[in-house]
Amino acid sequence: MIVTPEWIESVKDEKGLTKGQIYLLDRWLGDKWEGELDDFVAKTIESCKGYRGIPPRVLHLKGWLHHVV
Repeated sequence: MIVTPEWIESVKDEKGLTKGQIYLLDRWLGDKWEGELDDFVAKTIESCKGYRGIPPRVLHLKGWLHHVV
């Protein structure tokens, strides 16, 4: 998939890109964010839209909540 400014705008939410999205874009494209992404990586970045943390209910189920609080 070819990365375009329009695609980057489409994967942002109201707060911008998530840390995970930024990491993947940097890792695969460097700091210019231009070029071609593997389709799997592009779909992963798209699925991260708006994801900004592990919900407390999931932390509790995994036994992590006591480590975070």
